[in-house]
Amino acid sequence: CGLIHTGMYADLQVINGDHPSMWPINDPISAVVYSAPCDTVESVMVNGNFVKYRNMLTTLDYEKIKYETRQRARRILNG
Repeated sequence: CGLIHTGMYADLQVINGDHPSMWPINDPISAVVYSAPCDTVESVMVNGNFVKYRNMLTTLDYEKIKYETRQRARRILNG
């Protein structure tokens, strides 16, 4: 609906404008579209919940992913 209010769901991105790829920011929209690499996105909120907050993904269990990746790689390599 284009509004941010208490109690409403939100999808948004927080972009670090101080990233060297963004300098100088003469036109913010052009800088984001044409110059911003993925690591300029600092935080992402989907449906009112952060899925990435201050460069940390909040919805993934890295240790579990690493374990499962190793297990699957062993299965593939061992046939």
